[in-house]
Amino acid sequence: MDPNATWHEMAEAVANDDWETATQRAEDLLSWLDRGGFPPQITGHKEFDKLAARNACDAVAAWDVV
Repeated sequence: MDPNATWHEMAEAVANDDWETATQRAEDLLSWLDRGGFPPQITGHKEFDKLAARNACDAVAAWDVV
């Protein structure tokens, strides 16, 4: 898995109101992180990127958009 590509796909899906894709990408990235995968590069600080990615993915996966 490429966490950077997944992060960008999730962000693009959110921007396009494509909540099904955004939720799937968030869940994919959370699963990746849970298995010990490295986080997407957001700030360049690995521990902060891990925290930021997990929190953003948790938020996206929890959104219930109808």
